[in-house]
Amino acid sequence: MKIIILCIVFLLVSSTALCCVGRVLTIGVQDSIEQRITGELVSTYITERTGTTVNIVPVLDSTICNTTINIVFLELNTGLSNIDCISENKQKDYAMVKQHYMELDIVWLKPIGYSMDSLIIPVTTVEVLNRFPVLDRVINKLNVTDHDIRTLINESKTEDISVVVRRYLKEKNLI
Repeated sequence: MKIIILCIVFLLVSSTALCCVGRVLTIGVQDSIEQRITGELVSTYITERTGTTVNIVPVLDSTICNTTINIVFLELNTGLSNIDCISENKQKDYAMVKQHYMELDIVWLKPIGYSMDSLIIPVTTVEVLNRFPVLDRVINKLNVTDHDIRTLINESKTEDISVVVRRYLKEKNLI
């Protein structure tokens, strides 16, 4: 697990994406329906709100070190794996993870569409946020509930994820 975190740190810090319109941002997603939907939500929302081109690339635990990635989605437990002090309160754990990784210039943003029991969190670096100065605010405005995610999962069983996500964002007046 520590190797994965170190690979993520290396990739995020060494990325060469720049800022806003005409720039390219790369999001890494694992091969789960929740991650693919979350990646598409974030990608579409960022593109529509900022004009930034967002590429989504698949990542596997064994291949994550082979790709340049600006944002990944991690579970809270992944972040907790490198912290000795773990409470039984997910909000406190999230605060500890944010604080711990900020010392390494890694930023854990607001969770997207999941309950405190299964936090999936966009993770990036201070360097990426410096290059994309509104990125954290844009992503943090994407307020998706657990119910929304479940609905998107169900709809994506019969329709393309990008169509389902775009319709959802339009219905919520997010784009």
